[in-house]
Amino acid sequence: MKISKDTEAVLNFLIEYSENNIRKLNDLGIILELCATYNEHELLNNLIFTSKSVWNLHRKIKKISPEQEGADLLKKELGRSLDTMRNMLIEVIKYSEEADIIKRFEEIYFAIQTGAMKNLIDLAHDFSIIKELQQKNK
Repeated sequence: MKISKDTEAVLNFLIEYSENNIRKLNDLGIILELCATYNEHELLNNLIFTSKSVWNLHRKIKKISPEQEGADLLKKELGRSLDTMRNMLIEVIKYSEEADIIKRFEEIYFAIQTGAMKNLIDLAHDFSIIKELQQKNK
């Protein structure tokens, strides 16, 4: 997929801002490009918001013990948020006309397995950086 110069500029800014801490740069570029091309700004904003929630929940769960009160509720909420994030990504990737991109996202993000969950969390990390920038620039 051809990434526009505008999307490349956004990705380069994110790399610099995050001090080279973007985990899923190529996939992030594809998502941003598809949303920009098909005017899916609201979907992208919802994806960014949900991803920030996923990232925050993931970080909270890592800090607490499984026996701690509320741990089960946090895990359930993380599961729901991951499902929501996955469904939004499915909506974005429907715009792709490239079979290899669709297959890649199906295998890496849409499968119901632990590896896909970890990949979603990595992508959520990247979107959380975008959310941080949005909040910083309000």
